[in-house]
Amino acid sequence: MIQGQDTGEGVEGAFGEGFREYEWAWTIRAGDVSKLSDALGAREDVLGALKARFSGDQSAELGEFLESKGIAMERWSRMGD
Repeated sequence: MIQGQDTGEGVEGAFGEGFREYEWAWTIRAGDVSKLSDALGAREDVLGALKARFSGDQSAELGEFLESKGIAMERWSRMGD
């Protein structure tokens, strides 16, 4: 599971006035973790490779990367105030 939380003005700018919190989680099935590992070129430390490649400003590129590699995921999200 890859999960995150965004809060503050950036969320309000993206989703509109009154929204100051956004939480999300993407679940990759256990059978697809090896596919993710191969796509990242990381045999042992998949989480470390995800962090190195998709932290900070690059985090917005993760969804497109997973889709381009054919890695299925279940998505969950919640917006709050």
